[in-house]
Amino acid sequence: MQFVKKFFAIPNIKILDNYPISKHTGYKIGGNCSYFIEVYTLNSLTHLLNLCNEYQIKYKFLGNGTNVLVSDGGFNGIVISLKSFNKIFVNGNIVTAYSGANLCAVINRAIKSKLCGGEALCGIPATIGGAVIMNASAFGISVGDLIQFVTVLENGALITYPKAQCGFIYRASKFTNKNIPIISATFVFERLIDGNSSCLITDCAKVRKTLQPNGKSCGCIFKNPPNDYAGRLIDQSGLKGLKVGGAWVSEKHANFIMTDRSACSLDIYRLIQIIKQKVYGVFNILLEEEIEYWGEFNDSI
Repeated sequence: MQFVKKFFAIPNIKILDNYPISKHTGYKIGGNCSYFIEVYTLNSLTHLLNLCNEYQIKYKFLGNGTNVLVSDGGFNGIVISLKSFNKIFVNGNIVTAYSGANLCAVINRAIKSKLCGGEALCGIPATIGGAVIMNASAFGISVGDLIQFVTVLENGALITYPKAQCGFIYRASKFTNKNIPIISATFVFERLIDGNSSCLITDCAKVRKTLQPNGKSCGCIFKNPPNDYAGRLIDQSGLKGLKVGGAWVSEKHANFIMTDRSACSLDIYRLIQIIKQKVYGVFNILLEEEIEYWGEFNDSI
């Protein structure tokens, strides 16, 4: 194919064909993508996206993959990793982090610079790109609360959006479902006058350990509906412990779906549909997934 020959000629990228995406997701299951591409420079990313658009090739960006469920049949397209875009810069109380930087690493860098305000986010297993897109949050604070600017690559040009134009709402932003690569995010932290920010990180970690189950999962499956909690609704619908194949609703936290080695993506997908139907039948509330589905999920319950 002409397209394949052209993108193999792009410098500063690493291409892996027929690659198991499961290596980079929370559940560690699912099929392969056509190509997995690690990109190392902005020029190479621009060139790659131009080719994808020219030849109408499907592509997705993957961070830590903790909110992705890949179908057993895989994803017929290109998966792009920007993990190499991971630099972090501190200037006074302003921290700029590139897309592939780990959110916890950014918070820890801020703490070392005697800055505070984002400690509650430190336990979220996300890259900056993913955290911005989904406006990751924990313990009453969200990434969007700390944002000053977000820079993206859009139509071949770098565009910087101030916070007011980023559309941050609960578990979403203007970048959600847009397939636009986040290049960097600039955060504003507070100066740490006294006290120890690390203590708050430790306290939050203890709460997570108390409330959240150990084992293989993708974190919370559903967004909380207004003025309620998805975990409560699932629990009150009598679904804790419900199992489909190798996947089951956690008995410790009902908004977690746990898996064992026998699980496939279809098990999780089927269980999610059952949960949604049951909760809707009991409470007349349709739960909305936090996770993204990659590939084809055509099974009906």
